[in-house]
Amino acid sequence: MARLRPIAAVALLALGVTTSGAEDFFAGKTLTIICGYPPGGGVDTGARLIARHLPRFIAGQPGVIVQNMPGAGGLLAANHLYAKAERSGLTLGLPGRDWVLQPTLRLPGGSFDALKYTYIGSTGPSNSYGWIRADLGISSVGALKGSPRKVLIGALTPNTLAASLPNLLVNEGFPLQVVTGYRGTVQIVQAIEQGEVHGIVTNLASFARRPDLVDRTVIRIFQTLPEVKNLPVLHDVVSKAARPLLKVINAPSLTGMPFIAPPEVPQERAAALRKAFMAMARDPGFIDEANKIGEPTDTPFDGEHLRAVYADSIAGATEATAMAYKELTGQK
Repeated sequence: MARLRPIAAVALLALGVTTSGAEDFFAGKTLTIICGYPPGGGVDTGARLIARHLPRFIAGQPGVIVQNMPGAGGLLAANHLYAKAERSGLTLGLPGRDWVLQPTLRLPGGSFDALKYTYIGSTGPSNSYGWIRADLGISSVGALKGSPRKVLIGALTPNTLAASLPNLLVNEGFPLQVVTGYRGTVQIVQAIEQGEVHGIVTNLASFARRPDLVDRTVIRIFQTLPEVKNLPVLHDVVSKAARPLLKVINAPSLTGMPFIAPPEVPQERAAALRKAFMAMARDPGFIDEANKIGEPTDTPFDGEHLRAVYADSIAGATEATAMAYKELTGQK
């Protein structure tokens, strides 16, 4: 993956990552990053990666802690950040990937206006893969579709990418069965290893603590973004009629994990956090560690760009698409 030359990173820091007022505010204080998933999975790994590096780029170098608040595929953390968390700039969040469009899709559980959060940034698009156990003897999309037995796919809740993508493939004739109810991806990975389920749809970072399983115990059958050469992209696998719904489901892959703060964070502090995040995302030390755990690094987004992407997705979501998604996830 792309690396930033050290001189470029120095230049970014020379521009300054915050204003003097924000520097006075953050000095001697502690940031709290609320993570919407349990310890050990990809979201938690990403939150702790940010926690290790972000303070270096905030003038005043505050401390930082990660607080896990799992539940409902990130919605518990997102709701907390929206309605209950303090708005000073010291409470931040990484709820997950799937929560932002929940109210737009008329799904229960999301008690927020997604465009009112303070968006800090994203490390960039995050490719998700269809992983299945290698011992099933299935090595291609065609073989998966022609499997004489059902392939069990583990997921958390029905309204996450990990469940909705395989359910879309069920509608396309694939012999898959989604098993929901897991607390986090780390539990699904364990279930795969134990043979309780056969696969998962997720990104590489979900295997950060078990890299020994990748391409040995589990193999990749398809991907959501055109990143890995000669691996089928789902857009080309599904029918033309299914592509509008796939676009909605795939939104979390295109935006990656949004790093956010509650609404109404003072503008000066929000600007400082955004600049610090982008400086961190381009730092060689951060990039090196991120690459080791499968976190994207090539095209980080700043908070304003990230919010604009979501605003476009929300504006383009039709009633028909929302109804199709609710039917797919069994919430109609």
